[in-house]
Amino acid sequence: AIAQARAQTIAFSPAITEIEATYAAHKGSVLRAVGQVDASGIRISAPEKAGYELYLTQTLRNATLIRSKGFETSLDLFKQRRADALAGLKPMLLESMDKMPGARLLEGRFMTVNHGLCTPRERRAAAEYLKAFVEEMNASGFVARSIERHGVQGLSAVK
Repeated sequence: AIAQARAQTIAFSPAITEIEATYAAHKGSVLRAVGQVDASGIRISAPEKAGYELYLTQTLRNATLIRSKGFETSLDLFKQRRADALAGLKPMLLESMDKMPGARLLEGRFMTVNHGLCTPRERRAAAEYLKAFVEEMNASGFVARSIERHGVQGLSAVK
């Protein structure tokens, strides 16, 4: 994942893919869209130290963030109804829907996580190669075709 903190020591290529982060809500919940979640009285379960948990920590103003040790624990909190929403990366949430009968994903996303290739900053020739390679893969549509061919949900090629 491309992150500012990592960029201090790592040279990243341009983004090659992005994953949406969104929420699951319980059956019967009044929550329909991501924009409704940051409200007083809403409890959100998220694994501590996940990139999206860090983002929510910085951006939530009204909802309560319940941090857990890993996604499975966040999922358990949600299933026990100790949280109104479960934050996660869309592919992980989609894979977990069978563990959350009646739950549904909310419309929209609260952030995206961009992915790139990387190398240590001091390897400038490698960084230039990775940059050119990713630009070529993006321009050719190779990544988008690969995602479609393998049926990966919640992951998008960067255009």
